[in-house]
Amino acid sequence: MTESVKLLDGKLTVFRRPASRFWWGGFYHKRTHHRVSTNCDDLEKAKQTATIWFYQKQAEFSLGIAPAVRQKTFSLAAEKAMETYSKSPRSKLYVTGLKKILNKSVLPFMDRIALEDVNQSIWHKYKEYVADRSLSRATLHQHKMAIRVVLVEAYKRGELKSIPDFKDDVVTSKVATPRTWFEPEEYKRLIQGAKDNIEKLKDTRWRDDAQEMLDYVEFIANTGMRVGEARNVRFCDVETIEDKNVSTDMDSPGWYLLIRNIKGKRGTGECKSNFEAFDTFMRIWDRRLSGEVDWRTSTEPLFKAYHRDMFRELLNTLNLRHTNDRPPRKRDLMSLRSTYICHRILAGVLVFDIAANCRTSVTMIDDHYARWLRPRSLNVNIYVP
Repeated sequence: MTESVKLLDGKLTVFRRPASRFWWGGFYHKRTHHRVSTNCDDLEKAKQTATIWFYQKQAEFSLGIAPAVRQKTFSLAAEKAMETYSKSPRSKLYVTGLKKILNKSVLPFMDRIALEDVNQSIWHKYKEYVADRSLSRATLHQHKMAIRVVLVEAYKRGELKSIPDFKDDVVTSKVATPRTWFEPEEYKRLIQGAKDNIEKLKDTRWRDDAQEMLDYVEFIANTGMRVGEARNVRFCDVETIEDKNVSTDMDSPGWYLLIRNIKGKRGTGECKSNFEAFDTFMRIWDRRLSGEVDWRTSTEPLFKAYHRDMFRELLNTLNLRHTNDRPPRKRDLMSLRSTYICHRILAGVLVFDIAANCRTSVTMIDDHYARWLRPRSLNVNIYVP
């Protein structure tokens, strides 16, 4: 026989079925019975949990958030979308960030909302829900894209007839700004500082991390790859090619890298590196595979991590964390990709070639790099194969 207790003048019922050890809470709303497990075997704790749940559901109803059966909820659609994305060519870092936004922010609000009810109104209510967190415009955009990923995947499965457009109030027009990068002298300081950091940590357990961070910095700055793309590069994706047109008076040996199967934000692609990346790659091969295993057959990744925190600490130590602009702008690991792009522009390489090699658009290069720079001779060893 089912045990039950009435609460809140009969509006809420706490009950336990004969075969269950846990108490459940339930109530009727518009002739529909809503129930949830309290996961409590103690009646008093179950009463408290059920009461909190009851008031939460009433608040949702007052906001116009309609409940939905499990088969039609946003949460189930999110589970299916993440399962699909985990098998896609998208970078692991991107998928992990998407899951984090959904699990920590979106799903607590949209858990039981019907999939077809997610529209412009729900988006504005969500923005009110996270308003106290003072999210930046860019972060809020990431939340919007996470929601749209779920809706797009549901649309592909035929669970939605159309995908809603989420419009935001435009406060000010977004002004194109230059990306942060390291000018030639700053880049020299950065590399020297990374080498000094290895010497400083040579007798500690962070020595290998410091070495990998230097390789990671040089690799991105001489390939123009995105942070996530560099993390996904395997040894077998790299081919070393000798450029016989290089004059013998150059310090570079004339070898560059051709990297294929680049997995990241834009799907898959390939790029050609600067000459400096060759020595870096040889050092990585020697460190990771002891220089004995043929890298062409190895599916091991070049890097184990990207050492964001160590890199940020290095920038602070070298006083390179912020630019000299007014107001100052922060540099991070993505500034290394921007450094590659800016150095190639200054070396006189065509914007179209840079965009193709960096797997981005000519418009992006023009708006955020080329319009702020003009070619000039560089007094640094940056060669463009």
